Order: sequence, then structure tokens, then C-alpha cells
Amino acid sequence: NVSNFDTTQVTTMQNMFNGCQSLTSLDVSNFDTSKVTNMEAMFRSCKNLISLNLSNFNTSQVTNMSYMFKDSGNLISLNLSNFDTSQVTNVSYMFNNCTYLTSIDFNQATFEKVTSFDYMFGGIKENIDIVAKDDTARNWLQTRLDENQSLGTIVTVDEITSS
Repeated sequence: NVSNFDTTQVTTMQNMFNGCQSLTSLDVSNFDTSKVTNMEAMFRSCKNLISLNLSNFNTSQVTNMSYMFKDSGNLISLNLSNFDTSQVTNVSYMFNNCTYLTSIDFNQATFEKVTSFDYMFGGIKENIDIVAKDDTARNWLQTRLDENQSLGTIVTVDEITSS
């Protein structure tokens, strides 16, 4: 149980749960992440993780999300709808080998500052559905899917609300 962790002064969560292979469910919604700049490999190789609650994550200061979920192959859906990615520069391998990932809600994410994105979606075997903020984000994400030879459907928030 990590619900009482005091993370108010934490600036890096790099490798925090990396390799926690026995975890099947994790609720970190109580974490104060307002000062965190590095989330590299935070949930990497959590091979049995199925449920992950990131609903209150403040990612407004984060610059590095590389390898964040890499090799967490049993994740099916990620709700990243509150992720502010305006400062992020590195998303390389972020979802790499999340074999069964079929859904990502990225409806606040922007990618203007991203300069490193190698294999962001590499190894995803399923058709993935992604919610994007706008056409700019959709086009950026579609290019990443194409580069990784991954299949997916990307819709914008406007398309969802107008239907």
C-alpha cells in the first residue's frame, strides 16, 4: 500500500516501480507529483500490472517520460487524460512492448517540445485506440504509430464530443 507515501518534495520517480513483477494493481492517485521532472521507467517491467490509477498525477514539470511503461505487457488501458506534457522532451520507448495495450486517453497531451521519441509504440500487437487533444496531436501520434508499424485509431476530443 503506497497511498500514504509523502511525495511532496520528490523531483524524480525514475525506476520507482521498475521490475515490480508481482504487482497486478497499483493506485498512485494520492501521489503529489507537482515537483517531479523525471518519470523515466517508473512502471517499466511491471509485467503483471493490469490496473494503474494515475488520475491525479500532475505532470506539468515532467521532461522525461521515456520507458515509463515499457515491458508492462499486461496493461490493457491507460487513462492519461490529465497528463500535461507541455514540458516533455523525451517519450522514447514509453509504451514499447506494452503488448496488449488497446486504449490510451491522451486528451490533454501536447508534443511540441518532444525531441526523442524512438520506438514509442514499438511492440504493440493489438489495434490501439487513442484519444488526442486536437488534430496536431493526432497527426504527431499517427506518425509515431506508423514509424513503429503499429496499428491504431486516433480520435480527437472534439470528435468524441460532437458525436
